Amino acid sequence: MNSSALADGEHTLKAYMSRQETQLTISGFSIDANASLLKVDKRKHIEFIGDSITEGYMGSDGSNFNLTFGFLAAESMGYDHSHIAYGGLALVPGYSNKGINNGEPGMSECYFQTKQVVQPNNSQWKMDTYAPDAIVINMGTNDGLAPNTLFQTTYISFLKKLRDTFPNTLIFAMVPFNNTHFVEIWNAVNERQSKNDFKVIFVNTFEWLTGNYTTDGIHPSIASHEIAANKLKAVMQPWLKASGQDIDASKRVMERINTIPEIITHVNKSKVTSARTMYNALSSAQKSLILNYNKLIDAEEKIADLGPDSSKASTTFTKTSVSAGSPSSAGSSGLTGSTILTTQVKSSVTEVISMINALPATVKPEDKADILSARAAYDTLTEGEKALVTNYEILTAAETRINELIATTGSISITTEATQPVHNNNSSVLIIVILIVVGLILLTALFFIINYK
Repeated sequence: MNSSALADGEHTLKAYMSRQETQLTISGFSIDANASLLKVDKRKHIEFIGDSITEGYMGSDGSNFNLTFGFLAAESMGYDHSHIAYGGLALVPGYSNKGINNGEPGMSECYFQTKQVVQPNNSQWKMDTYAPDAIVINMGTNDGLAPNTLFQTTYISFLKKLRDTFPNTLIFAMVPFNNTHFVEIWNAVNERQSKNDFKVIFVNTFEWLTGNYTTDGIHPSIASHEIAANKLKAVMQPWLKASGQDIDASKRVMERINTIPEIITHVNKSKVTSARTMYNALSSAQKSLILNYNKLIDAEEKIADLGPDSSKASTTFTKTSVSAGSPSSAGSSGLTGSTILTTQVKSSVTEVISMINALPATVKPEDKADILSARAAYDTLTEGEKALVTNYEILTAAETRINELIATTGSISITTEATQPVHNNNSSVLIIVILIVVGLILLTALFFIINYK
């Protein structure tokens, strides 16, 4: 490849393969004697993972790698980029547009290899040589035949392996433009975020492209790629431009939101209000990075649905039968089973006691939600407040039973009152038999004594 008759000044050479069958080998560069190579400023690097859509196949619009959504988005943001894509490839091994169990590897394997799928003697890439600033995954279009559960577990494993390989890289998980496995991709991302990995971002492409956006029913047109590029840029740019301080601040808020339980009561209202206070303190740029804001909104709506807390006043109650070593006896040193404790208790404690008392004596599978709610309420108490919960043993017994019932539909009774001792009549019968035997022995002995005198 030669360039001639170039005007004086700076020139940039960009070389890339137009399609996957092309094999590009760069052996070196030669320049004119009076020219020199300039140092290139280091820019952020984005890596795109995908199939023929990421590769640039556009059906009747031809093959145009330099017009794909990824190429256009990265160039418009001024970032370097590389693309690992292969037409027809699925994420899940053995599932692609060629059928089920076809023996073809999946991108979950191929990404970590040095050569293309069709090339022999493949080897593992040395992943410690560099780390991209961001990875964009656009996989799933060819996974329509893969079972939902298998696709989801494969996606979760792929995300984990990427995270283990690149601890600080932003990972953008796109829903394919045809919305294949939308739910499974969301679940996989949510699994990472539940572990406080908020650098994995779900990219909802639903309705990015509408109408007749493809050239052949699968591959977006040139115009559609341009639309997708602009929308992807809008999602990625806030993260790529955010400072480390902004990301850390947003991460702390997202972690706090993650502590909000699914079952909301007045007892855990403080966690919701705390998360709201932290969120409101963020800057606009930091707020744009919050990925689980809907969870905070949902929790606030649940709090509103509960209505006012009717147990604001302190209540006097008596505590009896404290079991040594149980959580309910913590901080109550010196109390015995017959000790009576009278104290002023906060409404949160009385609410927990009421929730536990409301649990049925006979636990059924449908009681699980009430048991979880009681446990969540108890766990929000301080150690001192927990010491005032007199019926904690009922809660632990209910938890034990519900765990036994998870896989069944029957019911098991939980005994919450002390049972009375039962007398066994067999012991009385045994005593009578022994007395008869002893009597016979004595009579026999007396008979021999009389006859032998």
